[in-house]
Amino acid sequence: VYEEYSALSKAGHHPLSWPTWAGMVLSVPCLALGGAKLLIPVAISVALVTVACIVFRREPKLEDILYSLLPFVSLVLPGMIIFTIGLIIPMFLSFYYSLTSWNGMTVEKPFIGFENYVKLASDPYAISAWWFTIRFTIWNTIIQNVAAIFMAVALDSGIKGQKLMRTIFFVPCLISAVVVGFVWLKLYGNVLPALFKLMGLKSSLAMLLGKEETVLSGLLIANNWQWIGYWMLIYLAALQSIPSDLYEAAKVDGANAVRQFINITIPMLAPALTICIVG
Repeated sequence: VYEEYSALSKAGHHPLSWPTWAGMVLSVPCLALGGAKLLIPVAISVALVTVACIVFRREPKLEDILYSLLPFVSLVLPGMIIFTIGLIIPMFLSFYYSLTSWNGMTVEKPFIGFENYVKLASDPYAISAWWFTIRFTIWNTIIQNVAAIFMAVALDSGIKGQKLMRTIFFVPCLISAVVVGFVWLKLYGNVLPALFKLMGLKSSLAMLLGKEETVLSGLLIANNWQWIGYWMLIYLAALQSIPSDLYEAAKVDGANAVRQFINITIPMLAPALTICIVG
């Protein structure tokens, strides 16, 4: 094998091509994962090159490692350039601008250190906004996941029109967030008040975004309307992967639907719960 690879090397074919292509193939799924996982194929390629050098009795050289990384870099580089320009650089620039008193218009950017952060921590409006965001996140996570689980269980029970209902529930998450905002703004500002007025109720009850006490409810309704269907599909896919033997064995043991849901469905949905709650 060593002599064969030596001959290939003399003929102009690099003997370490196979670890190079292996690293490039492994980089494809890692691209979908993103983040630090992009380093996985790099490490594998370097490890494969080192093993290949030992097997083929040649000392690892820097050019071998660089050669093994070339296809991976060429594959990842376009995405990394876009990612760097669109996210990494603006993130660092935003942090730098936060340390200045720049108004966004002037050329000068006076450096003031952490003064803006000190003002932010002592601003009652900022603290109120943080508390509002925390409450929105907590309630949004609870409502979306609880509703999505029960909707997925209902659709997985074999009811009629399952495919149609699944499509109807999923369509809102395909709509742009800007469009959803305009739609619900019109609903809260015009449609629902007029409907309430026809029903003999106070039209102000429907204007959820117009009062401090109800704005959280209004945002939760709009956000959950858009995204519950998305999480429902994830839970539905997880439900369909649960072996039916578990439910049959539970029925034999005398477990009712509630006990099956608590002791079988919820534990088997743990991976999907992790994805949906963190997401």
